[in-house]
Amino acid sequence: MIIALDGNVFVGKTTLCNIFSKKNNYNVVLEYSDFINKTKNKSFKQVSFLEHSKYLKLDNIRKKYLKNNINFVDRSFVSLSAHIYALYKNGIADFRREHINMFHQLLKNNYIIIPNCYVFVTCNYNCAKKRFLLEKRIDGKKGTPTFFINKGYFLAINEFNSLWQKNIKSGLIINTNHSAEKNNQIGINNNFFKKLTKKQIITITESIFFSNDIVNN
Repeated sequence: MIIALDGNVFVGKTTLCNIFSKKNNYNVVLEYSDFINKTKNKSFKQVSFLEHSKYLKLDNIRKKYLKNNINFVDRSFVSLSAHIYALYKNGIADFRREHINMFHQLLKNNYIIIPNCYVFVTCNYNCAKKRFLLEKRIDGKKGTPTFFINKGYFLAINEFNSLWQKNIKSGLIINTNHSAEKNNQIGINNNFFKKLTKKQIITITESIFFSNDIVNN
């Protein structure tokens, strides 16, 4: 069973993963940036498809950390697609077609982690920005680029995730406006969390990228 937590920075994804892991002894697969650091590449601070492609390929490494029990994945391919969508929506860069082409090939070759359930973790912009500024003032260890807390970017990421949730049946939304610690329950039902097919994943992503049409599964 694979449960992915996606959403903006400072909405509580990693905190929730840690809570679930400690409380229920579930396995947690770290987010992409942790694996980028392990490969000694710079974290995603450049707006280029070359940098983005490095993240797309990382699932082939992250798959090795999955275990035969409940796995919580800190960010999935949904977050990578949302990033491309946000760049486009903010007029920064249009890598939609390049992303789809590479993503489709990686899916075809079974390099991408396909979750059983997609959890959209969200909070309002002011709450996330307050957390960002607090972390930066206290220790700044996360080193999150200010670009990711830009309001236009933040809202576009939320928009993509909201549209993704509308297109799937295996999704949940957790709002952490007050505290991520209070949102520590996810009902796990193997019959409910059925994986999307590769075709459905591509179709939904293309629909959001290019028309925002709702795709029936």
